[in-house]
Amino acid sequence: MNVSYDLTPDDVIAFWRMQHAQSPELRKQRRSLYGVIAVFVALPLWILVSSPKPVLETAHAIRPLLAFPVIVAVALPFSWWRRRRYWRRLLSEEQNKGFLGLCTMVLDDQGIRVSKPSGEGIKYWPAVEQILVSDAYLFLFTSSFDGYVVPRRAFQSDTEFNAFLENILVKSHVESKNV
Repeated sequence: MNVSYDLTPDDVIAFWRMQHAQSPELRKQRRSLYGVIAVFVALPLWILVSSPKPVLETAHAIRPLLAFPVIVAVALPFSWWRRRRYWRRLLSEEQNKGFLGLCTMVLDDQGIRVSKPSGEGIKYWPAVEQILVSDAYLFLFTSSFDGYVVPRRAFQSDTEFNAFLENILVKSHVESKNV
């Protein structure tokens, strides 16, 4: 069974985003960051409520702390936008030209064979560690930082997509997870 599709920067970015979302280490870092943000958002409120001084006088005294939630509200979306822009710039560098373009994936008894403009390769079935299915993509992870992304648009129908997925599930002995 095989499928051919045009691998685009959006496909690769979707893979990287899913990789970041699924990484236990990155999840731990995000939880720590959100905990610090929660403390710095709650701290000024706690100071305002518990201070014996008038609220406006206290607010004036702690104005740098009050600015933190506003800064976070602007900085987080900016950092997400910046990261996506950075990934796009990486993909547009000359040495990555063969990474994008026509991609053909063949599922055989040995594993997943992939042919791209940059060359060919195979990942044997035991290398498949995680299979994630979204509305737009099939993600096949062979490690925490390597794998394949197959866009649903590569298939004529959901039936064809499901047959492809079922073939992978049977051969890899890995269960899929909807995300």
